[in-house]
Amino acid sequence: MINHIISNKSRAVKAVGTILLLSTSFNLVNLFNPQQANAQNLGDLQKIRRRATEAELNVDKQLRDVQTILNTTQGRALLESQKAQIRNQFINLLSNEILYKQFLANPNIPQSQKQLLMLFKSNPQALNNFIEQQTNPRFIAEHQKSEIRTQAEVERIRLKIRTLRDSLE
Repeated sequence: MINHIISNKSRAVKAVGTILLLSTSFNLVNLFNPQQANAQNLGDLQKIRRRATEAELNVDKQLRDVQTILNTTQGRALLESQKAQIRNQFINLLSNEILYKQFLANPNIPQSQKQLLMLFKSNPQALNNFIEQQTNPRFIAEHQKSEIRTQAEVERIRLKIRTLRDSLE
């Protein structure tokens, strides 16, 4: 008898949970309809979009400025000099076994950087590819724009959550 009551109670709890989940899902579907959001939140959404667009346009302008500089002999020479300096710093670290082991043992260095260094030690061409990628203005600009889009998406999600909370109060 007690097992039967517990079993029925458990089913009832699951049913209530399912109903709440469906109800919340229904509210979320309605909530994310821009026509139903309140004016303040729509204004905030427009601000998020505007800031993201402005930031991406700024990145595009910076890219054009950098490309203009790199189209000069002096600009290309400066970039090549910086690449060589970075390459030499890595080579010095990779060729000095004591420094290399200290780097890998350092708990303050993220694991991803340690793995990258190990890759460079086992595959020197990977170092060259990495330096080329990290000094490519287009790659850098696309990476920055991706970060901007991600941040804007996070802000939009926070706004949706705030709107949901406001509607439930």
